[in-house]
Amino acid sequence: MIEIKQLAGVMNTDDANDSIAPGQHKYAKNIVWRGADGNKRPEGAMGTTLITDNLPAGVSECIGRFYDEKKGRIFSFIYNGSGLHSIRQCTLGANGTGTIVSLVTVGVQTDGDILGFTLDGKIYAVKILYGDDEQGDELWWNNSQGQPCKINIKKALAGTYGTIKRSYIDVIKAPAKMPPAVVYENDGTPRNSPRRRTARCARWPRWRISVSAPAARSPMPRPTASPASPATCSISPTICSARSMRRPA
Repeated sequence: MIEIKQLAGVMNTDDANDSIAPGQHKYAKNIVWRGADGNKRPEGAMGTTLITDNLPAGVSECIGRFYDEKKGRIFSFIYNGSGLHSIRQCTLGANGTGTIVSLVTVGVQTDGDILGFTLDGKIYAVKILYGDDEQGDELWWNNSQGQPCKINIKKALAGTYGTIKRSYIDVIKAPAKMPPAVVYENDGTPRNSPRRRTARCARWPRWRISVSAPAARSPMPRPTASPASPATCSISPTICSARSMRRPA
């Protein structure tokens, strides 16, 4: 009589053969378990398929890799002995096929070595921030120096970055050298006016608006004159706001 066994897909190499729990197995090789929990079936695992890639000249070595399970993509971070480091995407197809393309390669539309890969600085922290069809997905990673970086996959593949600079992929940006100017509606001229109740933006220190405060306090000069009416006012372009502002305690 044929004995039918239900397998759970659990390998147990610790217990003796006569004490293995039902559903467990002692040894398995080159198989994949499929089916529902508690009643799985073993199937032969597919072999590997060689996918060719046109790497830049020089000795190349993979220092990091990430598999995007949601969209079936493999991202590889390739160190190159000639300094032509690259990030490559392999899109998996049916029956073990795949296509490899370069997201960014040093020396190809880059402003110098923007990746800075080293053999000792392996790439471990890799994540994907998924966007819509218009925005595209972003690939995030920590480079060999431990600095967070990101690149838009859609823009990189389309080549719309132009010449990629290091500042484009840096997550931590340098602070602005000058505070941004405020532009309202269709008026393209930055201005500060009590009549329009506009405010010039300051990077530091931070301020909060206090409507009940009797006077304005700001790191910028005060009005040069007290206007009789909003239409005839003469205000310094560096005034902070028409309303009074107070520095947080």
